[in-house]
Amino acid sequence: MQTARSTWSITPRGWSRRWGVANDPRKLRPGELCRLLNSTPLGEVINERQLHRHRTRAGLRIGDGRHVDLLRYVAWLVEIRHAPRPEPDGDPYEKVKERARARNIALAIAGRDIGELPDVGNTERKEHAASDFRFFCESYFPLTFHLPWSPDHLKVIEKIEQAVQRGGLFAMAMPRGSGKALALDTPLPTPTGWTTMGDVQVGDVLFDERGRQCPVVFATEVQLDRPCYRVTFSDGESIVCDADHLWTIDDRYARRNPKTLRTAEMAGRVILSTKRGWIEHRYRIPLATPIETVCENLPIPPYSLGVWLGNGACGASTITNHADDMAEFQSLIRHDGEFLDEKPSGNAGKAACGVMTSTRAIPTILAPFRSRLRSLGLLNNKHIPAVYLRACVSQRSALLQGIMDTDGSISDSGACELTLREGRLCDDMGELLSSLGIKYGSAAKWVNLDGKRFGPYRRFSFRAYADRPIFRLIRKRSRLRPAPDRAPPARYRFITAIDPVPSVPVRCIQVDSPSHLYLAGRKMVPTHNTTICECACIWAVLNGHREFVCLIGSDEGHAMDMLDSIKMELDGNDLLLEDYPEVVFPIQCLDGIANRCKGQLYKGQRTHIGWTAREIVLPTMPGSLASGAIIKVAGITGRIRGMKYKRADGHTVRPSLVVIDDPQTDESARSLSQCATRESILAGAILGLAGPGKKISGIMPCTVIRPSDMADNILSRDKHPEWNGERTKMVYAFPTDEKLWQRYGELRAESLRQHGDIRLATEFYVTNRESMDLGASVAWAERFNHDEASAIQHAMNLKLQDEAAFFAEYQNEPLPTDAGTDDELMPDQIAGKTNRLQRRVIPIGCNHVTMFIDVQANLLFFVVTAWEDDFTGYVVDYGAFPDQKRPYFTLRDARNTLALATKASGLEGSIYAGLEQLTGEYLSREWKRDDGAMLRIERCLIDANWGSSTDVVYQFCRQSAHASVIMPSHGRFVGASSQPFSEYKRKPGDRLGHNWRMPNVHGKRAVRHVVYDTNYWKTFIHARLAVAMGDRGCLSLYGDNPDQHRLFAEHLSAEYRVKTEGRGRTVDEWKMRPERGDNHWFDCLVGCSVAASIQGAVLAGTGSVAPQAARERVSFAELQRRRRG
Repeated sequence: MQTARSTWSITPRGWSRRWGVANDPRKLRPGELCRLLNSTPLGEVINERQLHRHRTRAGLRIGDGRHVDLLRYVAWLVEIRHAPRPEPDGDPYEKVKERARARNIALAIAGRDIGELPDVGNTERKEHAASDFRFFCESYFPLTFHLPWSPDHLKVIEKIEQAVQRGGLFAMAMPRGSGKALALDTPLPTPTGWTTMGDVQVGDVLFDERGRQCPVVFATEVQLDRPCYRVTFSDGESIVCDADHLWTIDDRYARRNPKTLRTAEMAGRVILSTKRGWIEHRYRIPLATPIETVCENLPIPPYSLGVWLGNGACGASTITNHADDMAEFQSLIRHDGEFLDEKPSGNAGKAACGVMTSTRAIPTILAPFRSRLRSLGLLNNKHIPAVYLRACVSQRSALLQGIMDTDGSISDSGACELTLREGRLCDDMGELLSSLGIKYGSAAKWVNLDGKRFGPYRRFSFRAYADRPIFRLIRKRSRLRPAPDRAPPARYRFITAIDPVPSVPVRCIQVDSPSHLYLAGRKMVPTHNTTICECACIWAVLNGHREFVCLIGSDEGHAMDMLDSIKMELDGNDLLLEDYPEVVFPIQCLDGIANRCKGQLYKGQRTHIGWTAREIVLPTMPGSLASGAIIKVAGITGRIRGMKYKRADGHTVRPSLVVIDDPQTDESARSLSQCATRESILAGAILGLAGPGKKISGIMPCTVIRPSDMADNILSRDKHPEWNGERTKMVYAFPTDEKLWQRYGELRAESLRQHGDIRLATEFYVTNRESMDLGASVAWAERFNHDEASAIQHAMNLKLQDEAAFFAEYQNEPLPTDAGTDDELMPDQIAGKTNRLQRRVIPIGCNHVTMFIDVQANLLFFVVTAWEDDFTGYVVDYGAFPDQKRPYFTLRDARNTLALATKASGLEGSIYAGLEQLTGEYLSREWKRDDGAMLRIERCLIDANWGSSTDVVYQFCRQSAHASVIMPSHGRFVGASSQPFSEYKRKPGDRLGHNWRMPNVHGKRAVRHVVYDTNYWKTFIHARLAVAMGDRGCLSLYGDNPDQHRLFAEHLSAEYRVKTEGRGRTVDEWKMRPERGDNHWFDCLVGCSVAASIQGAVLAGTGSVAPQAARERVSFAELQRRRRG
């Protein structure tokens, strides 16, 4: 019997009572039946997938095609439950394993003998390509090499042919320009909003796949007539890119992921067919993590704004929620700093109305909630303001929680939905989800109610987990499930189609990101930077020029990505298969299954093919020039020395050709020590790969990032003549009429401001072209954009845009860096301040010797400095304990650590033992001065700020045999808003000095210690280093060879200062440079100067507090007599 019941539902006019009829149990829809059965105290007992299998199995016995009869369904379940089952014949699990074993054996047998090789498709082309590298590239890689060659390109090709065929070393630096590009209208997220691929410029900031900000360091000109594809993803996003654009993906057929592939390589392999007829996709891309931005001072707390956006009235500050949730919403909003005042007059049944107000909240100077909505332009215009879309992660998460608590829903399985009316708020919602790294799907929806059609609405669907809660409301948050151990599918987006499209203008950029990835598209898809090709390796081995090629990258991951690219060409290039079947056909017979390598046969003989993550061994085939050739990869800082391979015939081969692809990173190029380390590896381990008495051939394409970096040094024929460095340029001679080009630059800037393009400048150039081109010579006359008239104009535009980037990226001759200003000292400046004194020798004018020890978990860094009374300083010794016995190292890669050197147990024990050995060696010795006098270290400060070492340092200073000399120290960050040391009120027993003090001590750490202002003393040391040699107050280094102080100079330049104002004063605040790691010797030198000030050194004009005069010792009896007298 049907019964009437009432329910509450929301309508476009608010909450209303709605009468309905209960469902007929003999005619239930599948979804209704699942909800009915799962409503019992037993919880979930069935899902729609299981019900679908039961309906397919039972047929029409339990219902028609659209409905299910509950009574018949229950009877059918009882029938199959009690039906007798045959006894199992043996262990079912063993049967499954046996079937799997038999299937694997069948696959192995089927893939062992590859059969007859296909015939060579074009013998003439193959023979021509064997001796002509240019022809090889054009014939077998037409998608990559489709642009015309410049004379410089041909020169480089000739050098590559010489290195591969006849031997020799060759380093080359080509102008930037050819790369992998996206369409000009592709949107790119920035910290302030959006830009496009056509508008982005060098210096703009984008985001990488980890959500971190990364600057654009290079951008190509617009490229035309490139083969283009539209890449479509499973969440509906699509991006147009050229055939050579790179994607970092996970391949379901690969044993090692992620991989980096070109668009053209993936185009024909997106869809996988299965035996069950399902559609599966081969490639997927991990979702980007939430983009990282700074927290903003928002006018409305984000959670409160989200609640209003979800259930608030468009033109007022009223909010309507379910009555059962009102108390919890009031608590959550009160915690957010706002107040939700219930408005009983607006209540209707289960719908409770409230007003966002501050009248009952804590007194505040904020404007009323409605006024703040009006100032944000939200009244009668619901959307998410741009400042909220680029707020920090916690603020954006709170905004999403407010919207989901009011308008969102979540099922028992964790599937979340949100339905909003189509409009600007929907677009902003999609951007908010993408910025938080959430993959979502959306679909249009219309609602029929009371005979009327409402809409359109957009329904967002996605999955969320408890580790990143998107709800605060308890009843919704409790349904969030824990995240699976392995990354769930919701953390990936699949590539569903790659379709050719008509060519469109495209452009490529390069970002300063460790992974070379940046986010593109409205749904923020990680895509790739420009990189290089590996055709020289393939050409060398396929044609028998080299039997062992070693491919070396800037790190091991980069090298393995290059090997994956070579594998993709050998496994998927049909042109190579056509002419080199003896190599490519056995590789393709593997079908991507590396386990087949060991058993592969050709005419009953093993091919000895190898297909691993770090090497390729080409098949051993009779008559093949490439038989048994090896391609192996390594990172330049990895294991290179002694590389070899032993073939099946017992013959051992070593590399005869090494291809070193861009051996430096942006980080290493900025570090003098890392550049020197990589140069030494290149000269030693890499050039010695061929073995004793043999020479190796080498090709090194590289990019000069800064003056005197590794690439700049290798390309110099004076420093490394063996590499035959070749610097090709975009412009070999600049125009002579500078006045016309100066006027051109003014018109170009004016045109960009007025029209957004360079039309006025181009018109001026066309009119005066003959005079403006006079004296100019460019390398590639065809290289210019559609809005330019010549390659000369194109080059001058790049020069006007960023002169420093132009000379580095296009001319391969970076401009010299500034010699250092008052605000910055360069490492080579510091390393060059040598005084030609021997190490550990004290100059004659010095009266004080101080030492500072910086305590770290693995090493103790120390500096010993001699000082004159006027703060003229001399670094006489520095180092690390235990000694690393190498000129360049970092704390992270320390090999001989405290634990290994001291053999002590535990972290505290090793630090204590290390301090004991170091101070015993340095504080016990005498230091010879130039006049023959012997000095000792007067004061040694030990850093007591590092983590768990504080108690150990205090214990050591209390128990050491040198307790009168050593003292714990604490550096304090005193910013502009902090209380300066000069305003410190002296307490009884305190000793005050120039921006340092020794407080009176008592209690647990009853050891005298010193506290000093690190910002002041770092500025003090910076100023001493900037003083010219010979002047008073100069700080210099021992020796006469600047190269020995490179690492020390990097430590001293690892920080930069920022002038900050506060409380009426300006202070230098020192911060770490992100590209430089260690600053420990800088801290040591600062500590030495503090110790010198304690011992009485005073810099003229600093207002230093002179040491207090010794007070007369007076007995108590004498003091009493003086009082009476």
